[in-house]
This record gives sequence, structure tokens and C-alpha cells, in this order.
Amino acid sequence: MADLEKLLRPNPFAGDTGQRSQVVLDALKIEGLKRPTALLAALERIFLPIFPHLHPGFTAEGKVAHHERQPDPLADDDGLFQPVFLGGKMAIEIYSDAPTLLAMHPTARPVPLYVKEVARTALARGTGLLVLDRGTAHELYIGRSATLALATANTWLPPWQDEQIKTQLQQGLEQILQKLEILLPVELQILARENGVTVLNLHFAPSASLRLGQEDVVDRVWSVEQIQRVVTELLRIIQEQEYLRLRLDAVELQIN
Repeated sequence: MADLEKLLRPNPFAGDTGQRSQVVLDALKIEGLKRPTALLAALERIFLPIFPHLHPGFTAEGKVAHHERQPDPLADDDGLFQPVFLGGKMAIEIYSDAPTLLAMHPTARPVPLYVKEVARTALARGTGLLVLDRGTAHELYIGRSATLALATANTWLPPWQDEQIKTQLQQGLEQILQKLEILLPVELQILARENGVTVLNLHFAPSASLRLGQEDVVDRVWSVEQIQRVVTELLRIIQEQEYLRLRLDAVELQIN
């Protein structure tokens, strides 16, 4: 029997042409690191790619087997989460318009949904990660903190503007150097890319003159092994400190 409640429920996307809203178009025109936050703030209706299911088959009486005629696009976790995030992490693909979705998935059916519903689903049943407009020039990796902002209609603070992240990373580096008994300096810069990826730039000075005692001055040079150990320890700190782990889903280490 048909679900009358579902059939009688108003369609919030009736008349939707599948095109981007003007506010999204305006956000896409922004260049530089202001675009990710503007784009997130502009999202309201997005599209999910839904792929055709196999025919359910027939019963012994020759009738089509029971199946959901209008399946909930957010119900199938196996099809919803795909390894499309950085490092092959599982995430939900969302698209700002139907044509972009079909360019990536020609056989899919674009299903319009409110982005807050998808964000809540990603947090409740999966990794909390999203990828917007995958394969385009404005592809955006959306980590858990950004997904939470979408789910709660709050403003997202990018990691590269977060002073707490900078402080915790700097303190972590100082602890690493002390633990490894390395006297050479390393400089940390927190940068970013327009696709939402936070870049941790580590500058290892090629050499440094260190004063040992009152008069002795010696030159020290970073070894490859030392640099590798510092990087390994920094990645460990990011995973062990909850705030850093939750805020740095899309992160890239850059060494120079």
C-alpha cells in the first residue's frame, strides 16, 4: 500500500530547475581563501547522485517483489559514503547543481535535498565528511567542523584562521624538539588552498649556529632522519589531540 503521508507531503523543491542559486553563483566568483567560507554559507539546496537499483525480481505469483518505490536517498549507507575524500576517506558527494552532478555521473539521478539534512546524516551515520562538486575547478573538501556548521546553520571558522590550532601545533613542535633533543629551529606556517585543504608548512633551516657554553659556537645541519622524526611526531600529535583531529580532516604537510 502506498505511503499516503509521503505522497501528500509537500515537495519543497517543486519547480526546481536544477541550476545554482544566485547566492552560490556569487560565492563561486570570489577568489582566494574567502571562497570556501562564502560557498559554505551560500549552500542550502544541494543534489545527491542516486544510482539505479537492480530490478527487485518477481514473487512466486509472478508479481514484482516488494520494494520501496520512492526510496529515501539518505537511507543507503553503502551507496551514500564513497572513498572520495583526501587519503581515500569515506565521504558523501554533494553537488551545487544538477548539470555538474550529471557531468561526473551521467547515469545517476540528481536528487535535491537540504544540505543541513545531508550534513546531519554524514555526522550521525558516517565520517562527517563531504565533498562539494567533485572534479570541478572549485571542488571543496568539507571536514567535520564545516559539516557541523552546515548541520546547525552556524558560521564555520576555517582552521587556517583558528588561533587555537596555531597555538596547539606550535606547542606540539616545541615538545617534539625537546623530546628528540634537537636544538635546531623549525618554523611553522598555517596556509590553505581554495579547495578547503589546510597546509601546514614546516620550514627546516638548512643550518644554524648554536652557542654551547659561553664561547663555543658550532654549526648544526638538519639530517633527513631528524626531519622525518619531527614530521612523524607532529602527525601523531594531530591524531592524539582531539581538537586538532576534529578540525584538521583535510590537511597537507609541506616541507621546505
